[in-house]
Amino acid sequence: MPDLADPSVVRGKDGWFYAYGTENTWFEGIHRVTPIVKSPDLVNWEYVGDAFAVKPSWKSGGIWAPDVTFYNEKYYMFYSLSLWGDSNPGIGLATASTPLGPFEDHGKFLDSQSSGVENSIDPFFYFEGEGRNRKFYLFWGSFRGIFGIELNNSLTEVIGEKFRIGGNMFEATVIYKKDGKYFFFGSGGFCCDGPNSTYK
Repeated sequence: MPDLADPSVVRGKDGWFYAYGTENTWFEGIHRVTPIVKSPDLVNWEYVGDAFAVKPSWKSGGIWAPDVTFYNEKYYMFYSLSLWGDSNPGIGLATASTPLGPFEDHGKFLDSQSSGVENSIDPFFYFEGEGRNRKFYLFWGSFRGIFGIELNNSLTEVIGEKFRIGGNMFEATVIYKKDGKYFFFGSGGFCCDGPNSTYK
């Protein structure tokens, strides 16, 4: 396994950890579309398959930065579908009953044109609260502002208006709540230029 770019990790009901990565060519002639690796301890990993039996095709591009969450007995994957320099990148939604999939694609969730957010990639799904007070949010964006929006209870539609939580320096959002405060983690700099990359 040469790399697993933009990973998302979830613990399955079976106790194993599963990580999902960006579409990539690992070796000559071996192309992985949303590769899945699993581990018993977050240290030792093995490749176990691809998330999709058939790559989503609602637009052209590669599948980047999948974000997988286990909720309500399902595995939800929000993923980016984009080309490098894409004028209208988008985010799709897929679900599966097991962490190994295959994930059923539900198509486009939003894109730059429909959301009004440039570079609509790098989704992060977040929820908090219990029962009827539970709230669901999708965060996204890449170097054109970081935005969030509330989702309905079935996670199929946005509700309300989007809100901005970060400027133009970041992408790859992760939100973590601790001791009553919300912590934002994001990546900055420039990637994908070998030793000249400044990503951090």
